[in-house]
Amino acid sequence: MIVKEELISNQVTMLKYKLLHVLEFSSERKRMSVIVKDLNREDEPVLLLTKGADEIIIPRTEFFRKNK
Repeated sequence: MIVKEELISNQVTMLKYKLLHVLEFSSERKRMSVIVKDLNREDEPVLLLTKGADEIIIPRTEFFRKNK
């Protein structure tokens, strides 16, 4: 998977990720996630990218922000 990122300087940087796993959307979870490997950075082993309903995502980020 390749993502294009627009920078302030109007340059485009190509970021490469390897898709490792997909957690499909379900009405029970109200979100979907993908686990990817950032091929641009060796120090970051994997990333979990999630999208979903605000009422599901925000409380989970609040927990980690408070307990950091």
